[in-house]
Amino acid sequence: MITTLEARNKLVFIDGTLPIPSPQDPNLPLWKQGNSLIKNWITNCLSAQILASITSFKSARDLWLDLKNMFSVTNKTRVFEIYRALANIKQATLSVTDYYVKLKSYWDELQQHQALPQYKCGQCVCNTHKPVMLQRETEKVMQFLMGLNDSYHHVSSQILLMSPFPDVNVVFNLIRQEENTQQMYSSETVTDTPVAMAFTKPNNFSSNKNFRHNNTDGPKRDSDNISKSSSSNREGMYCKHCKKDNHNTEKCFRLFGFPSRKKPNNSGRSY
Repeated sequence: MITTLEARNKLVFIDGTLPIPSPQDPNLPLWKQGNSLIKNWITNCLSAQILASITSFKSARDLWLDLKNMFSVTNKTRVFEIYRALANIKQATLSVTDYYVKLKSYWDELQQHQALPQYKCGQCVCNTHKPVMLQRETEKVMQFLMGLNDSYHHVSSQILLMSPFPDVNVVFNLIRQEENTQQMYSSETVTDTPVAMAFTKPNNFSSNKNFRHNNTDGPKRDSDNISKSSSSNREGMYCKHCKKDNHNTEKCFRLFGFPSRKKPNNSGRSY
């Protein structure tokens, strides 16, 4: 609101520098016009509950002072909530920019509750508020670094060793550059992965081919095992018809006839 009034050159209506003109003053109609305009701006920013209690004010300055006395009291509970949020906030899945913006919103609100002392005498040149501002900047840097992810641990350690110690805006830019660097290397790694897989495919195909080639011996080995099993089963048999071993009477060729492809051999085998 103050920024808007300054932009329109209307701040004098609420800071007391422009007194109310007398009834005989010819500028009184202009003052009334400006006063009503500012009152309208202020009331448009208020809720219905608050608006019901301020309809009796005639000047914009009196309205402004009443609102200031009502809401400018320091809220210790809110200050406690801000400090607790600053102590527990973490980057997690947020980007560095989003994480910084979230912190800055807490810092700006805290500054409204803990404003720096102002000297109105116009003669003080000691600049006592500068050490306080430097201390607050250092606290902001510490809070910002504490909530970052572990991937920024190395650059955070380097920042803590810097002298003179940088302010929070410089630290934010350094961390953001580190984030861009990590994203660049991460994208290169993802791009290289399909290429590496492509080079491994011929080896896999070769191994599979060798596997299939080696498996061609499987049926041969199985037939050998079956032949050996049949020979072992014939051992101990005796044919009472031809008086020969290795077969029985039910499978004797001399009794039932030889197949067309088999003929008796000199060894006396007839099976």
